[in-house]
Amino acid sequence: PDGTMLAYSEGSEHMNQAIILLTLATREKRVLTAVRDWNDLLPRFSPDGKSIAFVRMFNTARRAVHVIPANGGEPRRVSAEFV
Repeated sequence: PDGTMLAYSEGSEHMNQAIILLTLATREKRVLTAVRDWNDLLPRFSPDGKSIAFVRMFNTARRAVHVIPANGGEPRRVSAEFV
């Protein structure tokens, strides 16, 4: 929200999708989430910039919305699983 950071998901064929926080001024990357067998996608900052919501997906039939503090910490699930 303040334009200093960007949250996005990144992965490769050897790594699941994780939520990355990029500080634009320094290009410093920080991994916020990385869970084996799950993909974390579609991050969005809260209006106050203090948290990031994202979709944690195992497959197309198992996914749920989670929220994590923007400065890091433990994500918490805030929705039931949905298709």
